[in-house]
Amino acid sequence: METVKEAFAEYGEVLDAFIPSDYDGNPRGFGFVTMEEENAVQAIEGLGGTELDGRTLNVNKSLPKGTRPSPRRE
Repeated sequence: METVKEAFAEYGEVLDAFIPSDYDGNPRGFGFVTMEEENAVQAIEGLGGTELDGRTLNVNKSLPKGTRPSPRRE
């Protein structure tokens, strides 16, 4: 958890971080980090696709349940 907070803290203050675990206490492979919007956008761009603790990060903005992201326009 601390390495996740440290990685995201490079882009601004981490307000909250949560990594769910399974019944055995092992991380489930995803997590949630709360930051100010401006810092979050920078973290998404800066950390997406990078490696942390041997895993490649897929960093996205959290959306309300049942909502789909709009297609990216390039």
